[in-house]
Amino acid sequence: VMPDFLRRVKRPVSQAIEIFFYNCWKIYGSFYQINNQLILNLFKGDKEIFTLSIKSILEILCKNVPLDGIELREVDLRGVNLRKANLREANLSGADLVKADLLKADLGGANVEGGNLKKANLSRGNLLKADLGGANLREANLNETNLRGGNLKGADLSETNLFGADLRGVNLRGANLNRANLFRADLSETDLSETNLLGADLRGANLNRAILPSYMIPK
Repeated sequence: VMPDFLRRVKRPVSQAIEIFFYNCWKIYGSFYQINNQLILNLFKGDKEIFTLSIKSILEILCKNVPLDGIELREVDLRGVNLRKANLREANLSGADLVKADLLKADLGGANVEGGNLKKANLSRGNLLKADLGGANLREANLNETNLRGGNLKGADLSETNLFGADLRGVNLRGANLNRANLFRADLSETDLSETNLLGADLRGANLNRAILPSYMIPK
């Protein structure tokens, strides 16, 4: 049975894998699971060559194949290298992306709700209108990242680097930005009324028309 993450994609990744490996090395592949970890078993003729984890598969594919719309719900991707990957509208809800490298990755419109991105690198990435509601982004790097129009409701952004990030119109209701770096971030027209900004660095941040928490409004 084809796993969800291969079957439920706009551009079938299963076909991409088959074409990529076969055209390059005349290698065939089959999938199986061990302890909930998805494994690709590769064969040349009748001889088993080696196996690849889902992380290794994605790291190879992202350099050659768009992964837009891919289904990666609750998949273990800790430490994965997906730099500059096209993950537009991907479903990464509940995925484990601790220390993942997503530098300059395109996650526009992606669903990362409830995902664990602690210490992940999302620097200079595109998360336009992405759903990160309830996500763990503690100590993540979102330096100069585009988060405009996205959802960060209830997300943990404590000690996160948001230097120069575009947060215009982002839903930050109930979000924790304790000790976050918001230096030169754009928070214009953003509702911060129910956001924890205690200890956050807001030097040079654009707060034009932003709704501030009551404890930050001079009485």
